[in-house]
Amino acid sequence: MKKFILKFSIVVLPIIIPLFLLELGARNIPNDYSFKNSYMTLNSQDIETLVLGNSHTYLGVNPEFITSKCFNLAQVGESLDYNIRIFTKFKEDLKNVKTIIIPISYANLFKKTMILGKYNYNIYYNLDINDFPVDNLEILNRNWINLINDFYTYYFLKKESPYIKTNDVGWYTETSTKYDLNLSRMKEVARQDTAIDYRWLNSNLEMLSSFISEQHSKGVKVIIISTPLHEGYRKFMNKKQLNKAITSGTKLALKFDNVNYYNFMNHDLFLNSDFKDADHLNSNGAKKLSLMLNTIINNNNHLKGGK
Repeated sequence: MKKFILKFSIVVLPIIIPLFLLELGARNIPNDYSFKNSYMTLNSQDIETLVLGNSHTYLGVNPEFITSKCFNLAQVGESLDYNIRIFTKFKEDLKNVKTIIIPISYANLFKKTMILGKYNYNIYYNLDINDFPVDNLEILNRNWINLINDFYTYYFLKKESPYIKTNDVGWYTETSTKYDLNLSRMKEVARQDTAIDYRWLNSNLEMLSSFISEQHSKGVKVIIISTPLHEGYRKFMNKKQLNKAITSGTKLALKFDNVNYYNFMNHDLFLNSDFKDADHLNSNGAKKLSLMLNTIINNNNHLKGGK
């Protein structure tokens, strides 16, 4: 038996140890998830305006242009239930938050919980969403060639982390590096965002209503926004789904007196030059939207009704 264990160790350990070191090293390369978790852990008590949501607010709302103490906690592909899960983790420390910004998009009300990227939330937010063992390891979720290359670049070449895409207040900084305003691509994105059915709509609205109700009890105002969309993308949206999204936002604003809904999807101040792609703003567009939101926050015009 001892000989077997020895032989087994000789075969297995040379495989296990490098994998363990690769996993450990990957986890310690700074990324947007670990940065935002660390920021919230250290600074939640100072935040006055908190931005939740998916890529639309992640790219579209830059706290640098909001005069209250603001942080953008949104992330690419993050579903509503994950927005709320992360908020819940830090809510006891958010003692000074006065305003929460959260998006209703063409797509997010009609989707179930996020499927991809759970490992980021398990590892870096410690949310313990253990659906499958693979959701807890970097090495089982990433391309190994890219992982080894990033490992070498960060630890041996001493270059900055390739995983940090945000500024100091959580806004995605790479909105001006690439543009994709191809009409065929916009059609494909709209097709992917169009729901097959509306079976998740009611459950998402109930979850959002419960979240808003909790904020109401604490005197926190909620700004629901639908961010600007490129005119090329809007041509391919399903009108029924679009109307349901807009109507849902309007109804929430009428139901709760701590809520207002602002629909910027077709706002005439946003030009083609303000877009990164079909449904995301670039840095110019983000500045415009953020300044508009700053005016709304400061003027307290979001207490009742929809816009």
